[in-house]
Amino acid sequence: MKSPTKVFWLSFLSSMAILLPLYATVYFSETIIPRHSVGVAEPQSGISIDAPSLNDSRNIFVVIEDKSPRFMLLRFDAWQERIAISFLRDDMLLLGDDGSLVSLQSGFEYAGPGYVAGLLSGTLSIDIDDYIKLSTESVIELGEEIGPIKFSKELIAKAGAGTLTAADGTAAMSASTLATFLTLFPIEKDVSDEFYGEVYSLFMQASIDRLGTLFSELLTANTAGFSTDITATEIYDYQRLLGFFAEKNPKIEYMVFDGVVEDTGFALGENSVSTAERYFS
Repeated sequence: MKSPTKVFWLSFLSSMAILLPLYATVYFSETIIPRHSVGVAEPQSGISIDAPSLNDSRNIFVVIEDKSPRFMLLRFDAWQERIAISFLRDDMLLLGDDGSLVSLQSGFEYAGPGYVAGLLSGTLSIDIDDYIKLSTESVIELGEEIGPIKFSKELIAKAGAGTLTAADGTAAMSASTLATFLTLFPIEKDVSDEFYGEVYSLFMQASIDRLGTLFSELLTANTAGFSTDITATEIYDYQRLLGFFAEKNPKIEYMVFDGVVEDTGFALGENSVSTAERYFS
């Protein structure tokens, strides 16, 4: 019978015979064979983790309801870094579903903003993604949040507001002040679309860093007379799109479509499709 001492040493030597090669392998790999490590990537500046794509653009048909509704076509385009605004004549003739001509006003009264948006899309050969209908009061409240804007001498001349100017011929007016003035002294029809286009572009420029927030507040305010086909999930798409403008100011353009006044209404000029493509595509 083996003594306890011999059993201990036999067991100890057996264990060492197994462990020593393992220790040697670890030691060899740590000291003799160099490690190939992957360094942590250094943070890089100037690289955007999120950038606009071709899909980051929207055309919106807007109806501002008052005693006489006002119609606007609006484009937000983060990819091309621009915003386009066009106020449309209420007697503008659009191509109906059956090939007949329908005025914008009568089309709206007949079937609402969604129907007119479809007619505009077909007439101008552009996509119109959404529509918004809101009251003049809602527009004024939105303008009040933005604050007063500075009117140039040329813009004041269009509005006939010479008595409101400062010494340099300019004037600063809030949305409510402007609305009151235009109620008392309505602007002439032949310059009204261009006038409103410039005014809205100025308010938009003044709010460009928070346009996404203001727009989402407008869509979720649930005010009287408001309607839209923009869904709750699409609001986030608009917030993302408009957020790009806060990082890089877009070019803001306003325009009016050429045409001639006929007995049946305002007939668009032959270049209307190419003009629409330029500003709204």
